[in-house]
Amino acid sequence: MEYRLVLGLVLAMLFAVACEPGPTATPIPITHGLEVVVDPAEAGGYLLNPTPLDRGDYVRGLTVTIDILPKQGWKVSEWVGPVHEVAGETAKVTMDSSKSVIVRMERSGSAAGRPGGGRVSERPVTTIVATSTPHPVIVSRFAPTATAAPMPSPTSAPIPSRFDTPTPAPTPTLVLTPTLVPTPTLVPTPTPVPMFNVTKTADTFDGTCDADCSLREATIAAGQGATIRIPAGVYTLEIQELTISKNLTLVGDGPQNTIIQAANSPETAGHGVFDIERKIVVSISGVTIRHGNTALGGGIINDGTLTLIDSSVIGNLAENGSGIHNTGKLTLINTVVSGNTALEFGGGIYNDGALTMQDSLISDNEAVRQYGGRIYHRSSQGTLTINRSTISGNKAHYGGGINGGPFTMTDSTVSGNSSDSNGGGIHGEGTLINSVLSGNIAREDGGGLAGSGRLTNVTISGNIAGQRGGAIFSQSNPLTLTNSTLTLNEARVDGGGIYSEEGAVELLNTIIAENSSTRKGPECYGDITSKGHNIVG
Repeated sequence: MEYRLVLGLVLAMLFAVACEPGPTATPIPITHGLEVVVDPAEAGGYLLNPTPLDRGDYVRGLTVTIDILPKQGWKVSEWVGPVHEVAGETAKVTMDSSKSVIVRMERSGSAAGRPGGGRVSERPVTTIVATSTPHPVIVSRFAPTATAAPMPSPTSAPIPSRFDTPTPAPTPTLVLTPTLVPTPTLVPTPTPVPMFNVTKTADTFDGTCDADCSLREATIAAGQGATIRIPAGVYTLEIQELTISKNLTLVGDGPQNTIIQAANSPETAGHGVFDIERKIVVSISGVTIRHGNTALGGGIINDGTLTLIDSSVIGNLAENGSGIHNTGKLTLINTVVSGNTALEFGGGIYNDGALTMQDSLISDNEAVRQYGGRIYHRSSQGTLTINRSTISGNKAHYGGGINGGPFTMTDSTVSGNSSDSNGGGIHGEGTLINSVLSGNIAREDGGGLAGSGRLTNVTISGNIAGQRGGAIFSQSNPLTLTNSTLTLNEARVDGGGIYSEEGAVELLNTIIAENSSTRKGPECYGDITSKGHNIVG
């Protein structure tokens, strides 16, 4: 016994010496999931503010704002779930547990569930779907539980004789265990969202928005978070541009019907159209913005957070960023930016902030003397993300389609753009995935791309360079091509497919074939590293 005790003490001392205390664990915050269902799904989408964590959860105790974005002809009829501060298309949820919210929709101007008479847009409307986690709220269903009373012990009762009259055993008494029924959550009566209706196209301001209300009067009279409905018509801002200094939602009747302009033509305008101030959150949908003329952002100057949905920005003039000049956070969804002209940078968009494009078209814009016919993107300042979009028919001195970087482009097309110098399609650094560069022309180098980056599952075809690199012109910065195809490109001097100056190009599982040049390297010219499984020639 003493031997085992001594041995145990020795082992305890050995393990105490060998094991050092680990670092103090960082507490993991408690998170909950939020599920939002729009019923029916085709009626629209929603935005969550703030956005969820990487896993789609929210930290416990956080209040989340749900903004419903109905499609044309739909409206919110009912909020179902643990929401509060309901205001029409907006409600809030406090994340003290996992939550599930259902938003029931109905056709505008008709009884719920019956076809409405709203206008159907000819252009597709993209449904915004915020990320949510599968954390349904489980409501326990309680029922009374029957419990039998204890039977007498077999040894505590006398054993009856076979001649005795049998006594019936007592019927067991059922004892019902009381069950607590949870108190139902009371959904507060929805508070009507502040709504202002524009009733005339004339640009007037008398300090009130009543039955006679202009767009300017509605914008000034509306409070924080209000919605302004803009019916079909042409709204000419004769006084000055429209400055938005509070959080607002502007809803038009579709870009073909609701037109907001600085003047009847950009040449006669002396100001822009919209100016979104810093720290302001604005959503604009279903409008055309045109004919602005100013130093920055002929169509829109955005210093805040702007979401532009199902709209068009066309025919504006400016020194920089004639369509849109962005230094804030800009999101384009199902939107067209076309026919804008900048004398210097960014014919379509000048981006010095965060720009996200989704299902949008940027076409026929021009930067006359400098960079980025379609988009001028300042690499040191902003971010640029392009999804399922098309950039075509734009012109610039450098980067006919896009100038700058780094940027990310997925499932998109850059075609038919031109530059007077380098980069007919793109001039800069980018990550391109599942995309196409075709039919772009550079007067000097890089018909499709002049720059660097990573290209995966990309097709570059039918591009022309007046000098070097019909498809790609690469200098010292690294360029990697994986699972890509370069074909039918042309260089009027060297490197019909690729021109590499300092050997920074790597190829993996890539095809370079049927390209041409008038002098050297019809397929490629310069030092190029093969990582395997390539076909050249």
